[in-house]
Amino acid sequence: MLEVVHAQDIPSPLTTGTSADTSSPDDWLARDHDVERPVYLILHRPHGAVHEPYRWGLTWTVGGVASNEVPAWRFVQLETLGDPFDDAEEQRYAYFGALTKTVPPGTLAARLFELGTLSLAKRQVLEELAKTVPVFVDAETDVSDPREWVKELLRRLVAAGVLPKGRCDDVLSKVWNA
Repeated sequence: MLEVVHAQDIPSPLTTGTSADTSSPDDWLARDHDVERPVYLILHRPHGAVHEPYRWGLTWTVGGVASNEVPAWRFVQLETLGDPFDDAEEQRYAYFGALTKTVPPGTLAARLFELGTLSLAKRQVLEELAKTVPVFVDAETDVSDPREWVKELLRRLVAAGVLPKGRCDDVLSKVWNA
């Protein structure tokens, strides 16, 4: 049996009170400007988790165009859901939408694999498609796998003509066992 988690349907204080002219509640931090930017598959480990497998996501730079803007990174990835008082070793994940962070991927012991250079319009399609990808939980192990979520998102991006299939296949063949 497959459980589908629709965390993006949960109301969030981050999505309320934003002005009509912003595309993201994170625009105050660094705006995603209408310029072409490389989009990467990112593999990273949570801080201090040397022996854990890499977590997967998609990322690109934002901000930095205006002189007073800090460069930052936009992340499309599953976030860890957890109870700090639960000793469960298996992680549960949910997608809450794209997040902008000022932490550069290099500080996360990350590996970046370029998927292509996308316009703002295509990056917005990427963010919208990510909202439609369910988080599957294996019924036998009760474990969700962020890698499978990213693979499904890439399939949908290829089908929508946002990313080239050949490039996605090449990147996936390089990173699958990382």
